[in-house]
Amino acid sequence: MRLNPEKFDGSDLTITEYPMPVLRGPCADIVDFDDDFKQTCKEMMSIMYQADGVGLAATQVGLWKRFFVYNPTGDRLMKPYERIVVNPRITKYGEATADEEEGCLSSRSENCAGVIRRSLDIWVEYVDERNKKRTKKLSGFEARVFQHEYDHIEGVLHIDRLSPEDRAKVEPELERMVAEYGPGGALTLTPEILAALRPEVRSGRMPPMEPPAAPAKKAKKKKKKPAKTGFG
Repeated sequence: MRLNPEKFDGSDLTITEYPMPVLRGPCADIVDFDDDFKQTCKEMMSIMYQADGVGLAATQVGLWKRFFVYNPTGDRLMKPYERIVVNPRITKYGEATADEEEGCLSSRSENCAGVIRRSLDIWVEYVDERNKKRTKKLSGFEARVFQHEYDHIEGVLHIDRLSPEDRAKVEPELERMVAEYGPGGALTLTPEILAALRPEVRSGRMPPMEPPAAPAKKAKKKKKKPAKTGFG
């Protein structure tokens, strides 16, 4: 079983785990872009890397605030890909979707991973850590990471989006986490919130894809891709 570290270098913050109520919000907008806030963002980025994640939301370190950090490469050396997203809105979800595996640091990554439907393209608005407005179209894996972290500050967890089959597979691990936490955990969303999620939650598992044909000759070594289960 994978457990998050109890302490991270350079910070007193720790990763909150299901079913802690802070993971269900509600979250307040950031209004002070002071040095303390910027230091918190720096610490969250460091925690994300130490936990082998590609994103981390404020609720995942016990803060009821609307911001998150991410780097879709998962590589701390790839600084140009780091993003600090404050007070965001997803203004439009593309119609095309894809079903891929996701895990979450707040549910012990691959221990509770499952297939999640996300939009391939999204249009977003937010401000960065300097309160500068950003308006973007995101696609592919970066769009998936953004949607995962955005869910967090909306009080939605990836396990809420699992099909019944995938949810049943991870239920024993979730029950262990609930038992470890004790009374007072926030376990589920209301049916009304679940029905309003975009894109819609999958009702069942998709047919398996056909395996790729064996290559005729030895393929060139590919660069390592970021883990699909190490989300925030």
